[in-house]
Amino acid sequence: MEQSLYQRLDLLLTAGQINQTIKEAVVDFALAVEEKFKLQLNEENAVMLITHLAMALARILRGEEVEGLAEEALDELRNKKAFQEMPALYLELEKKLTFTIPEAEKNYITLHTCVLVANYLNENE
Repeated sequence: MEQSLYQRLDLLLTAGQINQTIKEAVVDFALAVEEKFKLQLNEENAVMLITHLAMALARILRGEEVEGLAEEALDELRNKKAFQEMPALYLELEKKLTFTIPEAEKNYITLHTCVLVANYLNENE
């Protein structure tokens, strides 16, 4: 994971937007994505995923909920390579946290992850 992404997480931590546990969980998730899909996360390809994941986890801790992703969007994601890998990635992420990630948040994280991987692999599905 590129240093600029660590710095982004440090800024969110310093600003009180996330806590240390969330920062560590996001880093672990990012490293797992890199390993699973053999790619390098950087500012250009992963800033949306890293920022969204960190803020989503902070929202969950505050008890805030988000609207679910449209079913049509989920249908499109089901064809992406990363989609089938997401349950295992979530399982590991939730082991590091003291809470379960709601399905609506998982769907948005899945969206960001699938788009990142699809762009990296040049999927045109």
